[in-house]
Amino acid sequence: MKKRWDFFSEYKSLPKGVLALFMSRVIATLGSFVLPFLTLYFVLKLGLNENVAGFFITLISLSYIPSALIGGKLSDHYGRKNIIVICQILSAIFLLLVVFIDTASVKILFIIASFAILNISFPVLLSFIADLTTPDQRKASYSLLYLGVNVGAAVGPMIAGLLFYNYTNIIFIGDALTTIIAALVVLFMVEESEVFKNSSKEKSNVNASSDTILKVLFMNPVILAFSIISIFYFFSYAQTQFSLPLQMNITFLENGPKHYGILMSINAITVVLLTTIITKITKNLQPIFTLVLAGIFYAIGFGAFFFIENFVLFCIFTVLWTIGEILFSTNFMVYISSKGPLSHRGRITSITGIISQVGVYLSPVTMGTFISTFGVQWVWPMIFVIMIISTAMMYLLHLKSKETT
Repeated sequence: MKKRWDFFSEYKSLPKGVLALFMSRVIATLGSFVLPFLTLYFVLKLGLNENVAGFFITLISLSYIPSALIGGKLSDHYGRKNIIVICQILSAIFLLLVVFIDTASVKILFIIASFAILNISFPVLLSFIADLTTPDQRKASYSLLYLGVNVGAAVGPMIAGLLFYNYTNIIFIGDALTTIIAALVVLFMVEESEVFKNSSKEKSNVNASSDTILKVLFMNPVILAFSIISIFYFFSYAQTQFSLPLQMNITFLENGPKHYGILMSINAITVVLLTTIITKITKNLQPIFTLVLAGIFYAIGFGAFFFIENFVLFCIFTVLWTIGEILFSTNFMVYISSKGPLSHRGRITSITGIISQVGVYLSPVTMGTFISTFGVQWVWPMIFVIMIISTAMMYLLHLKSKETT
């Protein structure tokens, strides 16, 4: 019993603010019903075809660009806490409005607005974690935050899958209410970080504050290369929210939404069960090398979907690509957060997130056209090749990093 408890010893020593942010993420993702089913909502409820649905999903993803830049800038100047709380509450309000509107175009507009506002808070949250921790606490902290996202998601998609056809409005109401509760946890349980307060005082230092974000990035070419390679990881992972639900719908017909919800719950349960163990095992590995391992699991897990039609096999290979997700998610921000001046931390986080998530932005619109032409099953051989190439690139970057250390 004591040995099992030791897996959680690193989390016990984390700052109270990190533990509160973990709690907030559990609550928010427990009710994160809308996003996993957005493709099916557009296609089956609003009557859009795959191309148009892909366009709107891409538009929602693209909203991350201005949102993240705004969030990074605001958080560097006005702090992390208030930005997170305000954005979460406003996002929830727009999501609630969807329930009371009958016009499809207005529903889509409010959905886009909700996620655009929520996107402002994401780089702020990641910067907040970095502010509240010391370098040796960050891997455990980002691991815990990632775990929090998936503790809630282990239940949320399954509930949403059962409600999707007959109680769609409940999905929107539940998502909005849990987002508001999560915001209140941050409001009442998290203090603004001393790191931000100190970095604000240091803005009188011309050398630290006058460098533009692009100058800071190009002074760190390894971070730039790392972010560009990550585009392909994000592109591949994005298929779990676009191509995979469509494949479930085609393969299992009316049971498609339910089966997709089960896969997403298996994904989340795997994260809950294995994140702490994997974090412990890979604790002494360099983050970039761990991402090489992530790419291998992505290639195998996604590539196998081309060959299978049995739902049990879908579940097994979902566990494999989820291991890749764990390896990627618990190491990406550890690497990013250690780079650049404190006065630019929010903007560094936002801009690298934007560069890396180009793959997410491109995925729905490109794959919508691809699926319309070739069929959804042929997505997976292409993803396999993409991941083999990007994993090799990440390994070369790992070797280059070793040469310079």
